[in-house]
Amino acid sequence: MVPLEIFPEPRHTLSFATPHAWAIQGLREVALRGGTIVGVVTEVGVLALYGAVVLAVGTWRFRRILTR
Repeated sequence: MVPLEIFPEPRHTLSFATPHAWAIQGLREVALRGGTIVGVVTEVGVLALYGAVVLAVGTWRFRRILTR
């Protein structure tokens, strides 16, 4: 987890394919800019979506392993 500013523009944009970038952006908004939960709804929503996808894939893989 590094500051997003150190990446050149193409990588900065691509970094938002990872949950780390969304978490860093949300934490920066709250810690440095005095943001509220309303200000980080997008970041929290994206992180929740990542969590739901990882949980679904993990559950599917676990079920597949158990039924072998």
